[in-house]
Amino acid sequence: MKTQTHVLLIGYSNIARKRLINYFIKKKIKFSVASKSHKKRIKHAFKQYKSYDKAFKETKANIIYISLPNSLHYIWAKKALKNGFHVIVDKPICEKLLNSIELVNLAKKKK
Repeated sequence: MKTQTHVLLIGYSNIARKRLINYFIKKKIKFSVASKSHKKRIKHAFKQYKSYDKAFKETKANIIYISLPNSLHYIWAKKALKNGFHVIVDKPICEKLLNSIELVNLAKKKK
């Protein structure tokens, strides 16, 4: 049985608004959004969260897409990997090379 892709979008950046969400809609990919700043209903979103932590605890998504300010990529990517999610991060993945290496090694460990 094929698992339906469900993406949890962490952050509601310009890239998320202008490209990602349109792509998800076009390809019929189920998506939810966690945004601390955006209060209005996001059209076509399966679920919307005001807290990243709450989203991580409640989501049934199998992929986390991190679209936050660069300084937050490492923190949230690490949390997502530790919780067993597949992770996609806007570039740059991290601000420091050692953090990037740590995330790659954690991803390999979690398969």
